[in-house]
Amino acid sequence: MPKLGTAFDAVNAGAGNATVVAGCDMKCANADIASATAAAKAADVAVLALGIDGDICGEGRDRMNITLPGQQKQLAEAVIAAAKQTVLLIFSGGLVDIGDLKTKDVAIVQGWSVPLAILCPHY
Repeated sequence: MPKLGTAFDAVNAGAGNATVVAGCDMKCANADIASATAAAKAADVAVLALGIDGDICGEGRDRMNITLPGQQKQLAEAVIAAAKQTVLLIFSGGLVDIGDLKTKDVAIVQGWSVPLAILCPHY
């Protein structure tokens, strides 16, 4: 599966200049909002990856709450407020409620997690 770090490395190898800040991990119990907003203020465009992974949702891991986990929503709100422009990348294998983030002046891209059985049918 592609990694965001690889994409940013490719941008930096060309004419671009990308800065990567880990605002939090997927469960986002402790978001580094200060570092993320500082990077967002300095950037022309902030690209923020949010969502859930197979550790949170999948076969045998049904969710009763479909909101963004942990402090992801608070992190997103702070980055959106600080950035000139924001792109939200939402990664998930199922529904994720992003609440009022969808009403902000942002671009939103949904990245669905594809089951391994589809990628490798002979697995």
